[in-house]
Amino acid sequence: IIMPKEHPHLHITSGTVGSGKAPEDQRYYHAVAEAVAGVSEILITGPGQAKLALFKHLQRHDPAVAEHVLGIESADHPTDGQLVAHARHYFRAKDRMLGI
Repeated sequence: IIMPKEHPHLHITSGTVGSGKAPEDQRYYHAVAEAVAGVSEILITGPGQAKLALFKHLQRHDPAVAEHVLGIESADHPTDGQLVAHARHYFRAKDRMLGI
């Protein structure tokens, strides 16, 4: 699942109601949950609060998937290669800690 490259930019004007933040994309979160259903070990990475919002969504709507989340790590828009390298490093370290 690839999140669109463009990031929403909201401009707040005086006297408007609301937080000024873009609403969470529930359809995207459901698509992610569906894509990783059945995966035994999940590492969530992402910028800012996005990773936590996804995890909270999983806890509320897909608890069976949330049970398989082993870690939540910050990563500010990594390339595909950086993401793969980070995941390999994370899971190797986890396996060493467990003596696997």
